[in-house]
Order: sequence, then C-alpha cells, then structure tokens
Amino acid sequence: MKAKFFSSWAPPGVRETRAVSPGHVAAVPRWVFLGILLVGLTPAGPLFAYNLYLEQQVQVPAGPIRLGDIARIEGEQEVGRVAGKLLFRDLKAPRYIGASALRESLGQGGPENLDRIYGAGVWVIPLGRELTAADLEKLLREQIAGLPGGAELYTGSVLRLPENTRLRVPEEGVRLVFRLPTRAVSLTPGKRIIPLDVLPVTSERPNTVLARHQLQLSILEKRSVAVATRDLPLGHRLTAGDYRIETREMDSDEIRFAQGNLVNHRVMADVKSGTDLTTSNVQMMPAVRRGQSLTLVYQRPGLVFRVRSVALENGEVGQTIPVRVLFPASGNRKSAETRQLKVTVINETTAVFENGASQKSTENTGDPNHPVSTPQNVSQK
Repeated sequence: MKAKFFSSWAPPGVRETRAVSPGHVAAVPRWVFLGILLVGLTPAGPLFAYNLYLEQQVQVPAGPIRLGDIARIEGEQEVGRVAGKLLFRDLKAPRYIGASALRESLGQGGPENLDRIYGAGVWVIPLGRELTAADLEKLLREQIAGLPGGAELYTGSVLRLPENTRLRVPEEGVRLVFRLPTRAVSLTPGKRIIPLDVLPVTSERPNTVLARHQLQLSILEKRSVAVATRDLPLGHRLTAGDYRIETREMDSDEIRFAQGNLVNHRVMADVKSGTDLTTSNVQMMPAVRRGQSLTLVYQRPGLVFRVRSVALENGEVGQTIPVRVLFPASGNRKSAETRQLKVTVINETTAVFENGASQKSTENTGDPNHPVSTPQNVSQK
C-alpha cells in the first residue's frame, strides 16, 4: 500500500511517467520540518536590532539632517536604511536631542529595531552661515566699545584679523562672544590669540559652549614713518627732500623703522622710491662718533696745516665738538703730546679749528714739566 501511494502521487501540473519505488524517494531530515513549523509559529516583527553611539556635539551642513549625521550606527543590516532616516528637513538653529527623545522619535517600525543608545544626548549644530574677516572685525569692534577705554583704543590703533579668516556658524539661535580683557588698555600692540565662543540663546543650557574658535588678532598702532621719495644710492646723505612722512599701521616692531630727523644720515643700502626707511637701510649714527680719528685743519693768517686728532664727543656736520690733537713725539719722549681744541665738523673725516681757547695737557711724556708744542712749532718742524 505505501509503495502504491508514493507511486501514484505527483506534484500538480506534472504528468506521471513511471512508477516510483520506495528506494527512489529521498529521506527529508527532521530539522527541516521543525524549522518550517517554528517560522509559522513566530509572530510578525523586526528581525534585527542596531545600536546608536552619540557624541556630545556634532556639526553638520545646513539642510536635511539624517540619523547617520548625528550618530554612529552599529548592527545595521541593510546599509543606509537606518542611517538615512530623516530627523529634520531644514534645521537652522542648534538643537539638543536627548537619548530618550531620540528613542521615542525612532519608534519600533521597520525590519530593524533600535536596541540601545549610548550617550545622554547630542547637540546638533547646523553650519548655515559664513562669517568673513570683515564681519568678525565689526563684531569685535562692537564688543570692545563696551570696555572701559574701548572707544579711545580705536583712535590710535587698528585691530585686524587675517584676510583669509572664514568661520561657519548657525544661521539662527546663537550668540558670538569674544573672550576679551576687562579693560581695553590691556590690548597692547602686537599679535595675540583671542577666543571666540559660540553660545546658544535658548534658556535650556545657555552657557554651553557649542564651539570655540581661536583667532589670530593683530593690534596695530598708527605711527609716522619716513618713506623714500626717490631712488637713493648706497652711501647717500639724506636731505629733507629725499623722504616724506606717512602714517602707517605698525605692530610692536615699530622700533625697526627710522625715527626722528633723518637729514644727513647715511643710506646703508640702495633704497627704491616708496620704500620705508628702516634702521637696516639708514645709518642712525652721527656724522662723527666719539673716539673717531679726524683730520684737523688748523688755519692762521698765511698759514694752513693739517694734524691728526681724535673726537671726544659725537657730532653732526656743522656742530662744534672737542677734539684731542695728537702731535708727533720728539727727542727722547716716547709718546705724542696732546692738546684739546674746540673744532667745527666739516664732514665725516674732517674738522676745522677757527678760534677759541685751548686746554693744554701732557699725556705719558718723559718730563711732566716739558712745555707742550704749539701748532706753530709743528708747522715749523
């Protein structure tokens, strides 16, 4: 009977061609039937579960915000199915999302179920607005105006940020606060790093720092600078028409610029027209320096001669300075006799004795009582 039952059965639509003997029927494992039974008894619902890992803050571009933008997802079976879930269509202001609120919004729908959320919550910060250096300088000026002495700071100084400074912040719902000293007098010329905090305006967590940007600030002081009006060659002595005074914005390095009256100062390198005169290209020393050797021209009616002398003070062209005249040694005296005279500086190497009292002195002579030679005696020798 069993052989006849198996041989007479065939699947619907399949014509029976020949009888099947019990030896041709494959044995079906028992676990297959148990699996089919369990599937039929299991209620419909999600088959897989995933976990979310939240950070304290996330910065996202403006526009639609999806789950994959604010959390790391683990256990997702179909790539992009969970990460692509839409949270906000157009978010402009920062928004804090707690873990419980996020679990409630995600629900239990779909073939994948949310198992656990790691983290208390997340600040979602959409960056929909770009601030340039000019925007930030305007904001900085407004905040400095509220400091003691802030209004006076901008009369003699300029505050600048690098021109390529760019910041992205939310379009709405934030306030930008520079961390400044309590008094404007502390903002001295030079370069410094100044923090800019992005804070929410909502009553919930108002002191939370959503972002802190470190900006490089240059505080420049308005100073007068000498600028060449024409090309100046090496060694040229400056005249009043060789330079003009312009107001420049300078930091703490203003000491490198040539200051004061530069007439008769020597150019130490070739200078192009329009170039700032600095201590490196202009000699800031006087025409004659103390200890420098000078040729002294001594004049008397019908008599002119030159002797060697040493300047005892610094002097400019046209000034009168004291010099020590050096006379050649004579006889058994081993060193030169000297005399101090008041002379007028002619140039960097020459001075002239015109008139005035002289002070005699003897230095390192063999006989202290020996009379000092006079210029007439030198000329006669």
